Amino acid sequence: MELEKQKNQKIKFQLIFAFAILFVISLLFGFLIINKSFFLDKKEKNYADNQKTIINKNKETENPYDKNPLPPADQEKLKSEYKEKIKKIIDSYEESKTISNTGFWADFSYSTLDKLFNMIVPANKKEFHLKLVRGFNIINQSANNKISTDGIGNGFEMVDNAIKKYLEKK
Repeated sequence: MELEKQKNQKIKFQLIFAFAILFVISLLFGFLIINKSFFLDKKEKNYADNQKTIINKNKETENPYDKNPLPPADQEKLKSEYKEKIKKIIDSYEESKTISNTGFWADFSYSTLDKLFNMIVPANKKEFHLKLVRGFNIINQSANNKISTDGIGNGFEMVDNAIKKYLEKK
């Protein structure tokens, strides 16, 4: 019996010791978790504060165009340059009308669109310019079989009408 009592006390002691160790470990983990979130919150707050100061610094910087605005464009010069470039496009289009090769029209419309996209358009010519772009785009897509080939006629018609109106207003 005495031996059994000693065994029971030993087992009790071991259990109490094991629970004490688990309790200390859980306290350590709790402390580390709380401490880590405390430091993370500080880091996030510092990061947010730094971002706010960066944003405020950006707001305080002046726009360089306020002091040195771009000079106004010379509209007459723009118009004359535009007329020269459009005349070349119209002339090459008129010369090429007799060609019925879709491969040619795919290349021609692509290069013409590239020229049209790179032009500076005077304000009073933007509608005409847009109609040319739309017409050549339809021709290009039809020639490359991206839309039905019936659409190529619509593209030619759109370009022809735009050119006709442009030449009438001249």
